[in-house]
Amino acid sequence: MAEFGKGDPRWLVDDRADGRNVNAWHWTERDCTKWFKKTLSDALKDITLCSHGDCKAKEVEKLDGEMTYCNRKRKHMFFYEVELRLKWEANIDDTKITGQIRAPSICDEEPIESMEMRVTTTSKSQEGDILKKKLQQEAIPKLREVIKRVVGETLEHFKEPLPDEAMIKSKSQTQNTGVLIQQEKPTTTSKSMKNISMKLLFCSSPELMYQCLTDPQRLSFFTQSSAQMENKNGGKFSYFGGQVTGTNKTLIENKEIVQNWRFQSWPEGHHSTVTIKIQQVQGGTELSLEQTGVPISDFDRTHTGWKQHFWDRIQAAFGFTYKAL
Repeated sequence: MAEFGKGDPRWLVDDRADGRNVNAWHWTERDCTKWFKKTLSDALKDITLCSHGDCKAKEVEKLDGEMTYCNRKRKHMFFYEVELRLKWEANIDDTKITGQIRAPSICDEEPIESMEMRVTTTSKSQEGDILKKKLQQEAIPKLREVIKRVVGETLEHFKEPLPDEAMIKSKSQTQNTGVLIQQEKPTTTSKSMKNISMKLLFCSSPELMYQCLTDPQRLSFFTQSSAQMENKNGGKFSYFGGQVTGTNKTLIENKEIVQNWRFQSWPEGHHSTVTIKIQQVQGGTELSLEQTGVPISDFDRTHTGWKQHFWDRIQAAFGFTYKAL
């Protein structure tokens, strides 16, 4: 083995000054665990497992393990090993019967269609035995389908697009309520406005930053609320369960986003104009935001909201650290 720093120069790849991972050659790694656990738990909540006794999933008692996405030499790699324990409940002739379904190893090394799943019941009765068999026949195939779907959604959500590869957009959205603090609608009709201007440097690529701000699934994930986005000029958008709405005036992929943007609490018919420009620079991606026409009465909330509810949450959710310029 060659000494560190003394390898064959034909195989050494110098770091680029602009920090760009050209053609996805270098190793990149992203932790998918939090996303997967939340999405799977939501998908399993109150799901009907079998018709006999109206048997339903009551609680995800255990969901341990790790999921990691990696990209190296233009290859997508997805590694995971997770243990699932699900509590179920049924009612037969006014008698409640409970039990568990356990998947001891959901992993990338074994097809989900053939992974081991165990059904147990706390009832030592004939009805309990019948229900156990019904669950083995009906619930296990259904749970495998749910797990397979969520694993696929997780991969599509986190994988970094290759230069010649279109990002597949998932249609599922997180159905949570908004998280911004509701304010009373302003009673003033003052036309006094202020503008917001900020410039940031993110440790990410322009492609990923653009996706964070235009992909409805990513928007729903980092805002932890319902988000909708029509990715076209003239398309409508909605953030935080409808507290922020507007129209996309101009979308230039990986470069620029221009929107008519308003809080629900703003005077009827009033929109600000948000212009976000994205460009690759040395050390990461520079993002500049200009928002014109913000009511003075709501300036502080709007200015603070960009940092707290967008930039800080993108950093927390995807690991894209940033600093103000």
